[in-house]
Amino acid sequence: MAGPLNLRRHRPGDCPDLFVARGGVTDTGKKLYTEETPVTDKMKIIMEHLLETQVPFSKSQMTRIYYAAKGLPVPSTGEEYDLEKELPGLLGWRLIKINPVKGLDFKITDLDKSSRNSVREFTGGDTKLLSSPTTAKEIIRQFFVANNALFNAQQNMHLDLKAANKFDVEDNELAAVFDKRNIPIKKYGPLFEGQFKPYVPSE
Repeated sequence: MAGPLNLRRHRPGDCPDLFVARGGVTDTGKKLYTEETPVTDKMKIIMEHLLETQVPFSKSQMTRIYYAAKGLPVPSTGEEYDLEKELPGLLGWRLIKINPVKGLDFKITDLDKSSRNSVREFTGGDTKLLSSPTTAKEIIRQFFVANNALFNAQQNMHLDLKAANKFDVEDNELAAVFDKRNIPIKKYGPLFEGQFKPYVPSE
C-alpha cells in the first residue's frame, strides 16, 4: 500500500527527467543530445530544457495547471493532471509519493550489509583479533565495538519500521517483505518489537 504524498523542495540542478548517464534522454524518451554533441551545446540544451520543464511558472507547468483546473486531458498527449498536485509547483515544490513497502527492500539490504560489517569488527578487519595473540582487554573492546555497531544498525531498522506505520502501513505488510526474502520471523520479529539481538561469538 502506497503512502501519502510528500513535498520536497527543488534543489539547484534537480532535474528528475534528464540524466547525462542516459545520454540526454528524457523520461518520455525524447533525445535532446548525443555523445557527439559539443559540451557547450549540451549545456545550452540542458538549460533550455530546465527552463522549459522544471522552473516554476514555466510554459509546461502553466499548461498542466490550466488543463488540471479545467478538468480536461492535454489534447496532444491525452494525459490528465491533478490540480492539487500541480499547484505546489508554483512555489518550487513537487509532490513525491512515499511508498514504505517498496523502500523496505533497500532497507533490508542495508541492514544485512551493516550487520556483516558490525560482526567483522570482531571476527576480522585490521584488528586480526582471531588470528594473532591478543589480550582479554582487546577481545572485550572489539566485542563491544561490534555489538555497538550492530545495535545502531538494528535500531535504525526499527525506527524505519515505526516510521512506515506513520504512513498507515501495517506491520503485516512490512513482514510480508521479509517473508518474501526468506528471512525467518525469529530474525525480523525483534526488529518490530525494538528488541536488540546481540552478536554472540561461537566457542
